[in-house]
Amino acid sequence: MENLINCIGLKTEFPKSLFRRTYVYADSAEPKSFRILERSGIRSFRLRAVFRHEASEKYCLIGCELNKREEQAFFEALDELDHDLLVMGYRDYEGYCDEVFGEMMSSD
Repeated sequence: MENLINCIGLKTEFPKSLFRRTYVYADSAEPKSFRILERSGIRSFRLRAVFRHEASEKYCLIGCELNKREEQAFFEALDELDHDLLVMGYRDYEGYCDEVFGEMMSSD
């Protein structure tokens, strides 16, 4: 997986793991990523859950699945999301991602 600050990959059970990947990524409370993902041409994206994190009313976490062959396009879309949110004034977005995903990684 690429070095993204706003996404974490989850383990997927076999045999599903042969073809699909599961991710959780951070977005604004009114998700901006869906437009970016649609524009990037990712057809296999499946929304699984939207989590509202108690630490922030400005952000949410989104659980999703997609085909392995579209991972690169997904990573590029998340990089664009990071850039777009910073341009739109979400200056604490990267700090939020560090905090949330740092907690997830430390609880393993």
